[in-house]
Amino acid sequence: SILAAGFLVFYAPFTSNKRKTLRSSWEDLLSNAEVMYSENLNHIDFVEGENTLNKLYSLQFPQTQLIYENFLILSRKSDLVICIDPDDQSIPVISLASMETGTIVTHMNDSYLKKNMIQSIGRGESITIRNADHGYEALLSPFLRKFIQKESESIYLRVFGSLCQYNTEFSMCILLSDYKFLHTASKIKIVNFKFEQDD
Repeated sequence: SILAAGFLVFYAPFTSNKRKTLRSSWEDLLSNAEVMYSENLNHIDFVEGENTLNKLYSLQFPQTQLIYENFLILSRKSDLVICIDPDDQSIPVISLASMETGTIVTHMNDSYLKKNMIQSIGRGESITIRNADHGYEALLSPFLRKFIQKESESIYLRVFGSLCQYNTEFSMCILLSDYKFLHTASKIKIVNFKFEQDD
């Protein structure tokens, strides 16, 4: 379905209300172009099926359309993700979305942050960094500027001034409390957890 494809590609950066507005405008465009679509399509069921939604019903986070959508978006592998998370509700969703590999959860003021990040890069693990409103750009810099060096079969990345082995399975999710702290969006998936009252 064209609406389900639109959900996967375009919804992530927007708030719940903006997502509803987008869908409505897409339906109008399709109608005007006389393109058939299912008016009652539940794009979550269409993309993943009811079994996936059943996993979410048992978890301890708000049962909203926004949460379900973000779970499906985060389930698709991305190396670099920034979540706008003003209500601190993304951690269980991220954990479930990366259930096969797991995620290390840390925060910007953790004295072991650099060590954990370098180990995760080398092992190909997922790391989630909370409270990252200030200073997170330094964490993204090695990936965005591509400080990469190849030697035979190995890839090395310059992080915090040192070369470390880079496993391509590595992924990083950075949590910000508000869009105003977002200073870069190039090559990064943005996922918005902003809950609006009528969601």
